[in-house]
Amino acid sequence: MMIKIDRYILWTTFITVIGSLVLLSIIETFFTFLNELGDVGQENYKVSDVLLYLLYDLPVRLNRMIPMGLLLGILIGLGQLASTNELTVMRAATLSKFRILRGAIFTVIIMSVFSVFLSEVVIPKSSVQAEIYQNKQSNKTVVQDGFWAISNSEILNVSAIHDGNLKNITMFDIEGQTIKNIIQAPDARLDRKDWIMPEIQKITFEDEIIVHSSESNIVVPNLIDKRILDALIAKPENLSIKNLWRFIRYMENNGLDSSEYRLAFWTKIFSPLMNFVMLVIVAPLIFSQNRQGNLGMRIFLGIMIGLVIYLATRILSHTILIFGYPPIVGAILPIIVALLIAFILFKFVASK
Repeated sequence: MMIKIDRYILWTTFITVIGSLVLLSIIETFFTFLNELGDVGQENYKVSDVLLYLLYDLPVRLNRMIPMGLLLGILIGLGQLASTNELTVMRAATLSKFRILRGAIFTVIIMSVFSVFLSEVVIPKSSVQAEIYQNKQSNKTVVQDGFWAISNSEILNVSAIHDGNLKNITMFDIEGQTIKNIIQAPDARLDRKDWIMPEIQKITFEDEIIVHSSESNIVVPNLIDKRILDALIAKPENLSIKNLWRFIRYMENNGLDSSEYRLAFWTKIFSPLMNFVMLVIVAPLIFSQNRQGNLGMRIFLGIMIGLVIYLATRILSHTILIFGYPPIVGAILPIIVALLIAFILFKFVASK
């Protein structure tokens, strides 16, 4: 009987969570579609490109909505059981509140595994395609700001990344505290592991003179790793944990600021914990309902709480970076806010 109860609660909450995710995704997709329609007609940007962008960007939106989908889905699922007095019967059968929630815990685990799958396998690939289609307006393709890096004994400055190619490159060849030469190139393209510069201008500093020269089709091996370049093009939140950690080490080895990437890294690490916090928030709303009823009010309150947590996740984390606190604080703070809300709800219910 105990296993059947778990399966029953699991199935009930899982269905309502999926329904909530579908509804939330449809709403966000609709407003994103309306926003993108304003760019249709610019250059070669068509409605078909908008639809393909929405399709490839769907995993990102879906993954972003999972915590709120869990909050609303479990609240509705268990609320239905409470409204038909099934939870009351379970409590009368000496089942504890935690025991009743065990089926819902399985739902959280399943959705957390699904979130990790999206984040680590699907999103790193689909987000690249989404950005390609989105940037077809104004014929932009994919352009990323430039960067500084250290490669062997050379200091590299790239002003932009365009379609995977480096633009306006300046290389400083350093020996000790002395600059031996400076190489400037309008662009460089990757051929397997080597970078090819079709045309360069070279300035060589000799003992008493400065020599200017031009060369063509120069091959520079191991200028910058392709995986590092992919990380530069992609948004930090769209990278896998493995690639984030690799890129963080690369940036710190080159003396660059990696705080934004560390924030994305720790947010992904703690995301399953946020999913379980949603269940902690649902518990007082559901078990207080047995005494006070009004499922609609509980659902409305759940929506408001979900929006607060969603905004806290989007705003607080980056605010922490602005004030110079460690990125891990920005990842944990929204969870602390959610736990604080759960504590207030527990205290409120206990006082009734």
